[in-house]
Amino acid sequence: MPTPRLVENPSRELQGRVDLRGDNRLPDLLEQRESLMSEAKAIREQLKEIDIELDDKLGDAKEALINGWKVTQGWIDRPEHVVKATSFRRKYISRVGKRRRVVDTDA
Repeated sequence: MPTPRLVENPSRELQGRVDLRGDNRLPDLLEQRESLMSEAKAIREQLKEIDIELDDKLGDAKEALINGWKVTQGWIDRPEHVVKATSFRRKYISRVGKRRRVVDTDA
C-alpha cells in the first residue's frame, strides 16, 4: 500500500481547489472505493446479525459445541482511557451530478 505523499504545510491551512478532471484513473478509483465501502457496510451488518444470534443462543454459557466448531465467550472489562491527540486529514467524497455507472455483476 503506497504511503500518502503530503505536501509540507506548516500552517496546515488547506486552500484553493485542484482540477483533477483530466485524471483518467481517479473516477475508476472512486467507483471502486464506493463499491468497497458499500460491501464493507453490508458485511458489518451481516456480522452483527450473526453475533446477535450467537449471543442469543449461547446465553450465559461459557462454551458451546457446534458441528465442526467450538465457541467460547467471556467478559472483557476495558478501563476508561483518554485517546492521545492526533492529526489527520478527513475527506468527504460525494458524487457530483446524476452520473451513475452500473456495473453488470452477472458477467
